[in-house]
Amino acid sequence: MDEYRRIVIKDSTERLRSELKRARPLMEQEEIDGLSREELVEIIVPLRMSTGQTVSIREPVEEGEGEATGGISTEEEISPERVSREISPVPTADPVHTMMQMMMMMRQDEREKEERRLERDEKF
Repeated sequence: MDEYRRIVIKDSTERLRSELKRARPLMEQEEIDGLSREELVEIIVPLRMSTGQTVSIREPVEEGEGEATGGISTEEEISPERVSREISPVPTADPVHTMMQMMMMMRQDEREKEERRLERDEKF
């Protein structure tokens, strides 16, 4: 959060107001103009964190359920799952799931062998 905060503080107040208007188009311009620089920083930092952007937000940011349109929060609201990450190009599998599949295949093979053995025994 400190990294985002240091980046946001470098932007001018007018740029922060413009960014907030783009990120939250439903907010009234009078409401945005009435915010202090500190309040703007407190709103923009979590927005950038939620999008994973360190540069100015260019598009509206979708709000989660029950979130306010703007304002200052006293708690950390951004969960690590909401911050964007690089996606591995190779799909990863749960080792337990893979092991269970292998065991099921082995049991299936054993059943088939047993059935063939029983069929052979019946013929004799």
